[in-house]
Amino acid sequence: MILIENRNYLRFRNRSLITRLSTLENSPLSNAVVEPSRSGEPTLKVQVNQSFQYVHSRYNPVREAESLVSRMGDMENYDHILFIGAGLGYAVKAFASAYPKKKISLFEPDKEVLIQFLSYQKLDEGWADQLTFISDDANEAMAQVKQRIDKNGERFFFFVLPFYEEKYPEQICQFLDVLKESLIEKKEGLITDLSFQQRWIINAVKNFPKLIATPNILQDIDKTLFRAKPAIIVSAGPSLNDEFDHLRQIKQQGSAYIFAVGSAINALIKQDIMPDAACTYDPKPQNYRVIQVIKDKKIKSLPLIFGSTVGFETLADYDGPMLHMINSQDTVSPLLLRRANFLPTETVNDAPSIAVIAFQMLLKLEADPIILVGQNLAYLDDKFYASGISYENRSENLNENDEKKAMNVKSVDGKDVITNQVFNTMRKQLEMYIQLNPDRHVINTTKGGAAIAGAAFISLDKVIKGSLVPATVVPNWYKSKNQYMRSMISKKVSNLAGYGRDLSRLFEKLIKSLRHLKEAASHYQNPVQLSNEIDKVNHDLQKVQKNAFYKSLVVPMMKVQVSNFNKKSEAIRAERDVFNKTQMILREMEIFLNECFMNYKAIYPSVEELTDRCK
Repeated sequence: MILIENRNYLRFRNRSLITRLSTLENSPLSNAVVEPSRSGEPTLKVQVNQSFQYVHSRYNPVREAESLVSRMGDMENYDHILFIGAGLGYAVKAFASAYPKKKISLFEPDKEVLIQFLSYQKLDEGWADQLTFISDDANEAMAQVKQRIDKNGERFFFFVLPFYEEKYPEQICQFLDVLKESLIEKKEGLITDLSFQQRWIINAVKNFPKLIATPNILQDIDKTLFRAKPAIIVSAGPSLNDEFDHLRQIKQQGSAYIFAVGSAINALIKQDIMPDAACTYDPKPQNYRVIQVIKDKKIKSLPLIFGSTVGFETLADYDGPMLHMINSQDTVSPLLLRRANFLPTETVNDAPSIAVIAFQMLLKLEADPIILVGQNLAYLDDKFYASGISYENRSENLNENDEKKAMNVKSVDGKDVITNQVFNTMRKQLEMYIQLNPDRHVINTTKGGAAIAGAAFISLDKVIKGSLVPATVVPNWYKSKNQYMRSMISKKVSNLAGYGRDLSRLFEKLIKSLRHLKEAASHYQNPVQLSNEIDKVNHDLQKVQKNAFYKSLVVPMMKVQVSNFNKKSEAIRAERDVFNKTQMILREMEIFLNECFMNYKAIYPSVEELTDRCK
């Protein structure tokens, strides 16, 4: 029987679990049997096929658990341990004793075993204070781990009780693969944020004059021009080499809109195929090289659809028509823009690929079907890109490093194809948007490419014969004016610059308060005086944090640093010794304020310049 104190514990922390277990509790637990060990402590055996196997030692389960914990290695680099398989909890208790400050979670896939655990271990004892969740459901456990990784950035260690590695090898591997993927995605997200967080905002500010001078493709273009009409996303995968003749035919007949994404524009122009638009969004300074061919050839008729956080160098001296879409990493434009009809400004979610951005765009334009060309998301014949595309920092062919990081996925014809983590992430994002829009038809024409769930593989020649109708494309579809309220924009930009000037004064005041705190600490005699100085620092910090310029520009430019500072602030608040707290504040605030100043100085001149350009 589950102990009454454990019932109370679960009623508050996981009511659904106690409900699930209650249906089994009154039945005989024939598959999970507890018996005394040689040392006297209870041990556990579980029926596997036609015989019983021991989860713990038959002789001394406590000593065995202590030995398992001692072999875990250094736990200092981890915040949280997930035990996969709890048994009767001996390893969990041994770990809690050895690492009293680490968080612990349990995933026990066998309900009968979990009932036995809850019938023997008391969760109101001190060791259980480290427990954060207990579950018998793999999806629930994975969701909890993902949430803690995403929200708190917790570093997890996954420990599998040896018995479970033998009993559930496939399930455990699948479970760990999903969790590993979450950790990789979190790490990639942090790297992306750290790499581009400042650049996104600088680009957004510098590109803002281009936004208010061009139509928003999501809201200022008549959607009936695209509704239920085929649109093609042409990517730069190596399979694009096989489709030039087909794309030329489609262009000549005007049977589908053709959007070139990223560097695919270079391959198309080299083949004398002019798409209906080129799309670009990469925030890096060197992104301008992607469309340099358009400028070099003095092409002035090709519409360029740009993401609002694209590298501002890309847009300089572009002579052709331009349209924009606002990227979710842009916190500036939604703050400053107001549409004449007062509807909210639509955005597209940031993504690791311009193809995923363009896919969102076409969903919002209600195009159907959406046809993917050159979207390999994998390597083909040891090649990254189609012919006619080159980058200074890499060859179109795979190198040794690429091969080391390669992984297998299923191709459109059911065979294995080699890909990498970045391509795989793009594929999953496309699959997510397809799943969210089940009423849309998506066709993947990419020969030899990775299979994309929800996108039927049909060769492009068959698509032309079966789905495309000549004279579908409407000429000059891109000609329009935006519906932004220019007078209101000018006022908002001016106000933002004013908040920026206020922020400079608030920074000075906070520095002065920190100086007083440092002086008080150097002559430390009265804890009350230190507490008062700490209160002044907190008061001035809160004023900085409420400033609109700080919230809208500085924080997005240093998201990673703000997140780290907030985590350290929790530790500071928990510190009881006022002198130790003071030293922690002085140390962390100095680092944090330096970051704030650096980003403030990087962006404020551009905002000041913007006030003149938006008058």
